[in-house]
Amino acid sequence: MKENPIEKLLNLLPAEIAQLKREEIEADLKAADLWEHYRQRVRKPGYALHKTDVGAAQIFMRRLGVSLDFFTARGEKALEVHQREIARIVRQHYKETEQTLQAA
Repeated sequence: MKENPIEKLLNLLPAEIAQLKREEIEADLKAADLWEHYRQRVRKPGYALHKTDVGAAQIFMRRLGVSLDFFTARGEKALEVHQREIARIVRQHYKETEQTLQAA
């Protein structure tokens, strides 16, 4: 079964950042009454992200920096988009961490 792209992205981020993102996402989803939608459907392996509630997708876009294509692409295109977006975001976080360490 395919790993969920959202979970894959969170798992690849530095641990402290991933934990903070998870907490922010959970709080936002609960405030929008979408936590159960995420918990029962979206975070499951193999879930087709194009079925994600629009409000939930907006929260992920804001908190994780993914594009709308992350949620609208289907089939092989979705796999390409997920891989590209995950690589971009992970690279960005590690680059920021490296710059912070060099400045210290």
